[in-house]
Amino acid sequence: MQGISHCSNLPLHVAQRQADSALEILMQAGFEAEIGVETLSAPSTGSGISLWSGWKGASAIGERGLPAEKVGKRAAEELVLELSSSKAVDMHLADQLIPYLALAGGSYTTSRISRHTMTNIWTAKHFLKREIYIERDTLNIEAD
Repeated sequence: MQGISHCSNLPLHVAQRQADSALEILMQAGFEAEIGVETLSAPSTGSGISLWSGWKGASAIGERGLPAEKVGKRAAEELVLELSSSKAVDMHLADQLIPYLALAGGSYTTSRISRHTMTNIWTAKHFLKREIYIERDTLNIEAD
């Protein structure tokens, strides 16, 4: 399992606290991870963390007044949920696979259907004239 915790125009300890918080949650769930930490100067101020393992991942974005520890915790808890799911891909990869599914056919399962996934399904249906549907009981996506 890997990750990157980052911040711009903020002290390095912000990104480090995000990473440490995520590592603590992941270790409590029985996972080992390596999370890199980086800071840079950029046009805007902010922070975030991205975590991944295989085909599943999670992320969280900092916001003014939100402790860095909560940002790291959010991402780690989301990844733990994704990894405990028996579904093939996470909700973020699910929307990105829709164009390929529409072109090649097939199916896959995902833990949740996001609005991005629904938008990509709508777009693929209209531009590629393919039938794509979601089996609600299993969250299985197929294209005929």
